[in-house]
Parts: sequence; structure tokens; C-alpha cells
Amino acid sequence: MSADKAARQRFALIVGEGVVRAVAQVTGFSVHDDRIALEGEPLAAGHPVRDAYLGALDPVTNGSQNPVGYCDLPEEAAYLMRPCHCGCAQNTDRDFLPGHDVRAMQARVRAHFDGSPLKFIQWVDANLALTPPTAADSAAAPQLRS
Repeated sequence: MSADKAARQRFALIVGEGVVRAVAQVTGFSVHDDRIALEGEPLAAGHPVRDAYLGALDPVTNGSQNPVGYCDLPEEAAYLMRPCHCGCAQNTDRDFLPGHDVRAMQARVRAHFDGSPLKFIQWVDANLALTPPTAADSAAAPQLRS
């Protein structure tokens, strides 16, 4: 699963022996080398996605030896769209509409760093890292997203 696809996931079904044993809401993910770990919380009784699948047969019958399967669940459609995180009030199935992540970062640089990307980078390096990262560090470091 790509990081882009992981960022769009809303629910995960945990299946054992062909039966859905738990249903969780995905709250984020982390990248570990070439693997992605979904993070989330179990859904409470009464949630329509949980109630539709808990105890049911695995809806992904693909015959694969891979223990992870992917599918679109009809019950999750109502939960896929959400407001863009840039604050534009438009809806998207991702964290940001295309280009709006850059728009949001630029707005914060203007608001908090006098419009200077250099001041922002210096602040990040001084407050969030022990030493400024090199290009090799950036490529090798695990990435956390939520």
C-alpha cells in the first residue's frame, strides 16, 4: 500500500480464520522501510461499519496467501469525504485537495515566519532536530503521517 492510499483509508477489518473479528477506524499511519502500518481505534457498538461486518465472513475473498486484502466497503462511502485541511472548506477524500498542502504551508510561513522559508527551515532545524538533516538523512528517515 502506498502512503497516498494509506492516507485515504478510513476503516480496517481485522480478520481471523475467514471471519471479521474487529473493525477499526484508521486514524493515521507510519512508514517503516517499505512497509506501512495503519494506526487506529476499534469502533464501538452501534457504528454502521462495525455492525455490518463484525462476525461476518471476510468480504475480501481473493484466494491470496497474503493476509492483507483491500476492498471498498459500501458502508464506508458516507465517511470518505471530509474537509480539506488547508481550511478552504471544500471536501476531499484525502488530507488536502491537490496543491492545497503547499497552500497551507505557505500560509503558515507567511503568518509565523514573515513569509521567509529560510526562517521556517531554521526554526524546524533548531526546534525539531538535533542537527540539520542532510539529503541522505531525509531519504532514509522513517516518515510519520496522520
